[in-house]
Amino acid sequence: MSLIKFLICIFLLTFNNISFSNEINDRDLFETKSLQDKGNFYWLNIGSGLTLSDSSTLGFGSVLSLSHEHERRLYSLRFLGSNELNLFEKPSLYLLDLGLLYGYMYRLGNNAFSISSGVSLIGGNKKGKLINSEDFTDEYEEINYVTIGLPLELQALYIPFKYFGLGITFFGNLNNEKSYYGSMLTFQFGKLNN
Repeated sequence: MSLIKFLICIFLLTFNNISFSNEINDRDLFETKSLQDKGNFYWLNIGSGLTLSDSSTLGFGSVLSLSHEHERRLYSLRFLGSNELNLFEKPSLYLLDLGLLYGYMYRLGNNAFSISSGVSLIGGNKKGKLINSEDFTDEYEEINYVTIGLPLELQALYIPFKYFGLGITFFGNLNNEKSYYGSMLTFQFGKLNN
């Protein structure tokens, strides 16, 4: 749970810096930033990595999202899925997250940094009561859920080409059923630069 608090603090600090700080002293950086702020950028984001839920469940996750940036404002439709990495307990836990996010993108040369939040619909399962314990396998009651969540996302991208980028994404989702967070290595395909 302390990582979720950390993500919220990063979100608030970054939002404050992006929203209220527009000064750049280096003229070349200012000109580059101005040119990139005037563009419309759109891309497909694909990635995979690790997730961890508030019940300390480690999982392997994948993300697929569509993003559009206009004048530093970032709009994203994100689909994220994760499966538990566990061989000795049944059922295997999973979660699916469909989210709409709004945020800000800051560009500096071939690098881009973003922070986003929004609303998401989450579905998945949890373990209930222990039903059976046999050899090395425990079987639990499966409890399915659907809920609304608050997604948070931080991205750091390196854009070496106009139509390709790679990056790392840190994410979290606060909800009343099963909050989670994690990081993923991502690849971007689309119009990423002028």
